[in-house]
Amino acid sequence: VMRATPGRWLVVGEYRNRITADKITYAIRTGRSIGSRDDAPYTPAGAYETRIELVEDVTRIHARYIGKETAR
Repeated sequence: VMRATPGRWLVVGEYRNRITADKITYAIRTGRSIGSRDDAPYTPAGAYETRIELVEDVTRIHARYIGKETAR
C-alpha cells in the first residue's frame, strides 16, 4: 500500500512499549527484519521514513514510502 501511494503517511501499528516502537521504526528505516521474522518488508534501506506519535497509553508508528535510497 505504501509503495502505491508514495509520500503518504500511514499507520503501521500501536505499541505500549516505547522501546519496542523505537526498534520497529529503526527496522523500517534501515530495511531490516522486524522481530523474529526472516523477511524484511521495508526494503531497500532508506526507502521509508517513520515518525512516532504518543497517543494516550500507546505509541503509534506512522511510515511513508519515499522511494529507493539515493547515493550519498
